[in-house]
Amino acid sequence: MYDVMCRDDVDLFAVTPGISALEYAQRRWKLADLLERNSVAVIAGADLKYRSGAVFHEFHQDPDFFYLTGFNEPEALAVIGMPLRMLSTY
Repeated sequence: MYDVMCRDDVDLFAVTPGISALEYAQRRWKLADLLERNSVAVIAGADLKYRSGAVFHEFHQDPDFFYLTGFNEPEALAVIGMPLRMLSTY
C-alpha cells in the first residue's frame, strides 16, 4: 500500500485532471481497431514556435495528439498500430 496523503477530489492515476491513463489507452485502442491489417498511424505532436531568435511562443499541443495521448511535450510522435499478438490466429 502507498502511504499517500491526498485530497478526495484528486485522482492519483489521472494523466490530466479527470482523465485517467486507461481512458487515453482506450482512445488509442479504438483508433488501432479502425486501422487496416499491417498498418500504423503516425500522429505528430506540435513543434515549438519561434518568434525571433531564442524567443518562443507559448507551447500548445496539437489537440488530436493530446486527445489520444495526454502528452503535452513538443516534437513528440505517437505510433499506433495493432499489436502482432492480436493479429495472430492459432
